[in-house]
This record gives sequence, structure tokens and C-alpha cells, in this order.
Amino acid sequence: MGAGHEMPVPPSSYQDITEVLRAAGRPMRSKAVSRAIGWGYGASKVESVRLKLKRLARLGWLTEDSPGLFALLERTKGSGSFSPGPGD
Repeated sequence: MGAGHEMPVPPSSYQDITEVLRAAGRPMRSKAVSRAIGWGYGASKVESVRLKLKRLARLGWLTEDSPGLFALLERTKGSGSFSPGPGD
């Protein structure tokens, strides 16, 4: 799916990441997300999470306003558009 094509829900393999970001209510780095989903701090795990975060950002589920700092985008009711989640 190319950029600009939003999906109604994130892929199931990414839902744990979006749930962590939603619960946090603030932008997070890949290391913190990796720990929160139970993957730990190992370099390969953190890098895997970073790649997933980047992909979710490309798909329109996350924003990366600062390098390496990811936040969940929430749908604005009625408009179908996205806006930064709580805490942004």
C-alpha cells in the first residue's frame, strides 16, 4: 500500500505497538516501545521495533515529528483525517 492510502486498522502484527503508544499518550522512542511490548533492550529487537515504527509512520498511523520520536495519530471524528494523539 503506497503513501497516502490510509488503512482502517493497523496490521495485526503492529497492534501491540499502537496500543503501547495509545496507552502512553505521548511520543516514544523505539527502545521504550520495545521494552513496553516485552521485547527488551537488545539491539536487534530495538531495531526491529524501529523499522515497524517507521513503517507505521509511512502508512499514516504514526508521526515522527522529531527523529526517532514516534506518536500515534488518531482519527478526528467526522472528518476521516488524522490528528496527533493525546499528549502531543
